[in-house]
Amino acid sequence: MISAIILAGGSSIRLGGETPKQFLEIDGKELIDFSISTFLSVKEIDEIILVIPQRYKQKVEEKYPNLNVVIGGSSRQKSSYNGILACSEYTEKVLIHDAARVFITSKLIKNCIETLDKYDAVTLAIPLVDTIALCENNNIKKIENRENLKAIQTPQGFDYKKIKLVHENFKNDATDDMKLMLESGYPCKIINGHEDNFKITTQADLFYAEYKIKGQK
Repeated sequence: MISAIILAGGSSIRLGGETPKQFLEIDGKELIDFSISTFLSVKEIDEIILVIPQRYKQKVEEKYPNLNVVIGGSSRQKSSYNGILACSEYTEKVLIHDAARVFITSKLIKNCIETLDKYDAVTLAIPLVDTIALCENNNIKKIENRENLKAIQTPQGFDYKKIKLVHENFKNDATDDMKLMLESGYPCKIINGHEDNFKITTQADLFYAEYKIKGQK
């Protein structure tokens, strides 16, 4: 059984405003709707868990009565773990996706699922185009070789029992589930993501997403 967790529990501090970004509207649809629609189109996925803020629970449950809606935690890791705990007892594989990546495609999701047949952890990633510097006190300490660096995306896929176990054993907050697996000694496979699968974080990202969505009509 394959479960998908869509994380939409953040407060979107960097974007500003009172409404979390995942509940902002573009062309009559909330941002969270785009990811949900794409995951629902993938027949290999048996259940979808939505992780959201407490104050949106009733609204989302009424809108998506057939999906499992759970409350997010005080950090991304805790929200992810809440989603993991909500998965079916029969779950064997789980995908974890950021709702703010609204341009995820069914093809990328299926590629992730297929790779889980051979690996316990898989993530989408794309090459970096900018030069990356390691800095300290606003001074450059080292220019990294970008040939060896990737920008990580979601969804990330995992063997369910193993990602659940590493969450239970990890005591500090982590911003990424793949980091937990890596630090627990599991090989983590990278597959090709796509530049369109960006995370809406800033106002500029939101404007660009609106431009793309309206341009697709």
